Amino acid sequence: MKPKSISSLRIVFTGSPSSGKTSLLRHFCELGYHCLPEVSREIIQESLDNNLDITPWQNLEAFSNMVYEKRKNQFHNTKEGWNFFDRSVIDVLAYQNLDEISISEAITAEVVEYHYDLIFLAEPWMDIFENDDQRVESWEQAVKIDQALKRTYQHFGYTPIIIPNCSIEKRAAFVIEYLEKHG
Repeated sequence: MKPKSISSLRIVFTGSPSSGKTSLLRHFCELGYHCLPEVSREIIQESLDNNLDITPWQNLEAFSNMVYEKRKNQFHNTKEGWNFFDRSVIDVLAYQNLDEISISEAITAEVVEYHYDLIFLAEPWMDIFENDDQRVESWEQAVKIDQALKRTYQHFGYTPIIIPNCSIEKRAAFVIEYLEKHG
């Protein structure tokens, strides 16, 4: 069901690697919703293809800056109705806090200008955990990322809504039901 409201909502799916958030976003795209994909994988793959060091495991600061700029652009690319984001600008700060990278005060101050309406968080899920060329984090790192995301979103005044670990269809139904009641 499409939203009844003519206003625009910015809805973020966040979570640790291998939590199922990107698969859920793809499902919403297939249902016809406006979705803004994860930019990190695109940047990593481009860096690997061109033998550059702009990856989180080689040059987190340059990588974070590139991700941040792309996510800022995505923020402004919304349409009427529900807009689903695979992560937000806040995720960049969570990852930097995790690795104790110094975060500029300008970026921290700027992040508050980007308001998202709802944050859905997918927690680490061992049953679907796997690595690939762009996802190299261990299970332990995924758990730490989850904790950093929760802390950082809460720091900026958000209360993430936990997505249950279940099939994509049930996860989507959970999100849609929540949006219809509270969105």
